[in-house]
This record gives sequence, C-alpha cells and structure tokens, in this order.
Amino acid sequence: MDSPVVNELAWAAQKAGMPSLRFNWRGVGASAGRASGETQDADEDYASALAHLEATLDGPLVACGYSFGAAAAVRAGSGRRVDRLVLVAPPPALVAPEALLATGRRCLVLVGARDGLAPVNALEAALSGAARVTLHVIPGADHFFAQGLAELGQQAAAWLAA
Repeated sequence: MDSPVVNELAWAAQKAGMPSLRFNWRGVGASAGRASGETQDADEDYASALAHLEATLDGPLVACGYSFGAAAAVRAGSGRRVDRLVLVAPPPALVAPEALLATGRRCLVLVGARDGLAPVNALEAALSGAARVTLHVIPGADHFFAQGLAELGQQAAAWLAA
C-alpha cells in the first residue's frame, strides 16, 4: 500500500478522474490477519477490496496491481465489474498468459527495461497476439522503478483517461 509504485498508480487514477483504493495484504502494516504469502489469501484480500468498490461505486472498475499484486488483480478481477487492468511488472511465472488473455479486458502492462523479475522478453512472448494488451517498456527502470517512476505514472494516467 505504501510502495512508491502503488502510490504512483493511485496518483494516475486521481489524475484520470477515477477514485482509487489501496490496501495492505493481510498481516502487513496494521492490517488484521497473518501474512502467509499464499496465492489464495492474496486473491481473497484483493477480492474483498473489489467487493467494497462494487458496493460503493457505480460503473465499471479498473483493477491495478504491482508485481505479485498484478497477478492477484488478474485472478481476483475475473467475474467482477472490472473492465480494464493495469499491471505493473507482473512476473510472467505468476501471471498465466492464458488467464490474462481469457479475461478479454483491455490491459496496460508497464515494465522496466532492466526488470529481472518481469523480463521484457518473457512478457513480450507471453503477450504476443493479445490484441487488447498494450505493453509499455520504461527505459532504464528495474523492478522497483527507482528510475522511471514518473513515466510509469504518466503512462498509466494517459491510458486510464483515454
């Protein structure tokens, strides 16, 4: 929730005129529960956040996530009012390309050119042929976006506003 990348995504949503919700995974920070690192727990946490948004907002939603959270966004957004996805540095091992393509949703994937956990070539191969997926590579950035954070936010804001 306090990651600079997640904060940048929240800024991008605000700039595009969209509300946003950030949350900590169970057991992180002051959140209840115990951190497990289990996929099922992450999916339940993300689904709870989406359920809150569905109960309080009208219209379609955008699910966003960074790294591990990007994989949870794809899985938890299935079968909900989510019409678009913004995925930042999704590790290809955690985001099954067929799951992403099966959603049929428009998707923006942002990744750093020097990302060792979400290598550009692996993402390009996984996403090839996906007409509704836009892959944007940020020069000089690694998985943590110490460089390129501003471009990440600008790209996300422009895509969300379009």
